[in-house]
Amino acid sequence: MSLLKQVAICIVLAGTVVGASDSNFYRSAPNLAAAKQYARAALALVRHWHYPRATLIPQIETAKIKIEIIGLERAALERWGNGDPQGYLELMAADVTYFDPALEKRLDGLAAVKAYIIPFTGKIRIDSYEMINPQVQGDGEVAVLTFNLIDSVKRRDREENIRWNSTEVYRRIEGNWRIIHSDWSYLEPQLKEAP
Repeated sequence: MSLLKQVAICIVLAGTVVGASDSNFYRSAPNLAAAKQYARAALALVRHWHYPRATLIPQIETAKIKIEIIGLERAALERWGNGDPQGYLELMAADVTYFDPALEKRLDGLAAVKAYIIPFTGKIRIDSYEMINPQVQGDGEVAVLTFNLIDSVKRRDREENIRWNSTEVYRRIEGNWRIIHSDWSYLEPQLKEAP
């Protein structure tokens, strides 16, 4: 078989593999493991193919980070809503910095954050929450998660919604994502005066 024919067959096979990889990556619930497997298979067929190496595999890695960080944040929010602040405290690095709308100054270090948050244990009850438009931007070892949050709390006579803006900066420390900065603020709508 001629070299040209071998190359043509490799390109067709690799295109099929990358097409399978793309279809696994661009689903609403992507199968990242399958997408990465297919991308690596394409590279095995055509070692110097730019698309899987430079585009597809980095996109898969970025998606994995996004899914992992949003999952960590959701787990911490679930615990917080049940009166357990340990979900957040376990995610925080020793050198964490923390802004809270109820405080005038930033808290520095895990000990200071614990001293502030531990008294909330058992006192918080959030019936449901909605994480709106979570965005993760990162660079391998550091990732920034931003989102809006609506906490719904049912009172005897009404349901109250508390709206937040949140920014969490995560850093990978010894293989685990840890929060190194946390910033929470209330979202208060600016009401326009009637004309």
